[in-house]
Formats: sequence, structure tokens, C-alpha cells
Amino acid sequence: MTPPTILCCGEPLVVVTPHAGEDLVTAHELSIGVAGAELNVALHLARLGLDVRYAGAVGTDPFGKRIRSVLVAEGVDDRALHEVADRPTGVYFKQAAGDSGNGSSVHYYREGSAAAGAWELTGEDLAPVGHVHVSGVAAAVSDEFVARLEALTAPGRTWTVSFDVNHRPALWTPGSAPEVLLRIARRCDIVFVGLDEAAEVWGAQTPDAIRALMPGVRELVVKDGPEPAVVWVDGAWSASEPVPVVVVELVGAGDAFAAAYLASRLSGHGVGASMQAGHILASHVISETGDQGSPEAEAYAQIRDILPARTVAR
Repeated sequence: MTPPTILCCGEPLVVVTPHAGEDLVTAHELSIGVAGAELNVALHLARLGLDVRYAGAVGTDPFGKRIRSVLVAEGVDDRALHEVADRPTGVYFKQAAGDSGNGSSVHYYREGSAAAGAWELTGEDLAPVGHVHVSGVAAAVSDEFVARLEALTAPGRTWTVSFDVNHRPALWTPGSAPEVLLRIARRCDIVFVGLDEAAEVWGAQTPDAIRALMPGVRELVVKDGPEPAVVWVDGAWSASEPVPVVVVELVGAGDAFAAAYLASRLSGHGVGASMQAGHILASHVISETGDQGSPEAEAYAQIRDILPARTVAR
């Protein structure tokens, strides 16, 4: 089965991080990378050999040029990355967790960013897309982005859609997230959600409670940190154990899981193999610093071994 062209749509960001062991308050040297939930997924998918396009908006600034250059270098189609002259590229600063492994603090500077504006997806951006991946991070960017997600998930579309709930409380006006996230999730074919965030957003404490909130979703993946993840498909739950790993940083783990799972499912593999692929890539990302891990990691080779080669030339 040849996987479809996949469009990942979100807000591209530049991330600035102190060197290991240093603090944002006192550091004299900083590292610059690219980030954003959907951008992370796009990079992982390209590394796994799938045909992937990224849709978003950047400013006409050096940060926007950096994002485009990384996408192109990694083999992601950048035709849907729009440039907005009067708005800046979004940026965030990350203070690494150090030895704790999961306490990274994030400081966003994205209000009024290029992606938050009213740029439009064109027919060229969407052709010949067969699957779209979006997340709740994009929904928090602006009302314009919510409208964009509603258009991408509208009934009668010609592509399937996956949605990672990816709730980030710091990005939302208090009380606004639950209704928006649930409305978008219910329109999608595949939904990824953490058990902890489902409890926080909707008060859903169990996979069955989450399933009851979105009965029309064909495929529902519920993750639970180091505990087994479960997936609802074909009328029943299946469980999958994560890969044991020493956690260095949790940022980006969910994006890696979603990318590997989608790469496997869209290539025609069953949910068991797809869940395992997700665990393998997530374990790689959380064992290193950085939002995407190393592109040369053995994890990609392990997953590529079971995926067909890319067949769509650019």
C-alpha cells in the first residue's frame, strides 16, 4: 500500500535553548532550533520516507528563512509555507529540565505571529493531499486558525484527518479549550490524546470515558506516559506497552509517537505494529534533548524496515 501525501498544518516556531546545565537568566550561549507540534510530525514523517508537506506561515525574517531551510533540507515539501510580511515568525524559549527529565519550562513569544493571521490555504497547497494532521496547539493560536482547522476537518472532505489533542494550558484563555478541542476531535478520523490531558480538559478519567465523548471517531489512541497505551479500533480496545527508556526530556514525545503511528497505519499496517512504531520513536525523542531527536537515530531505521519506500517524487 502506497501511503498518501500527508499535509501537516500548524504554527512553525523557532526554539531558543541554553546549553546543557545553563539557565536562561545567566546563559551566554544559546542554541537555536525549529519546533512546533505539527512541524515535528512533518520532520519525523519525512525521515521515515513518507511524502509530507508542511502548511503554516512565517514572517519574512531570518527565523522564517531558517524554518524553511530546515524543512527543505529534511525533505519536507515547503510549497504551503506562507510568508507574511507584516508579522513575525513565532518564537519560544525553553529552559531544559536538567536531571529531573520532565520539568522543562517554556516561554512563548508568539502573539501576533505570522501563523496567527488570516493567511489562506490554496488549492495548490492541498493537492494531491490524502491525509491531514493537525493538533490542539494550532487551535490555541488564534480564532483564524480554529476556522482553518474547521475547514480542514469539514464533512465531505477528500482526505482523512488525524488530530493530536496536545493541550497546552498556557496558550488558552481559561475555560475556552474544552469545547474547541472536542468539537475538532469529533470531526476527525484518528485522535491521539493523553489520559492525563483528557482528565484535565474534559474530566474524562478513563479510556472508555474519552471514547464516550467522541463516539464517531474511527480510531482513538489514548496514551498514559510509562503505562500501556490503548487504541480503540474495530469496536474494541487493544493495549501496547511502551519501550523502557531513561527520560532526558519529554518535549516532543507525543509528536514522535503520532508520526510513527501514522506512518505505519497509512502504509497499511495493523494497529499493533503501528503502536509499537510509535513507542520506538517516542522513546528515542525522550532519551535526548531537542524536540525532534537526531535524524540519524537507529529508531528511524527500525521503523523504515517495515515501511514501503517513498514513491512520490518532488
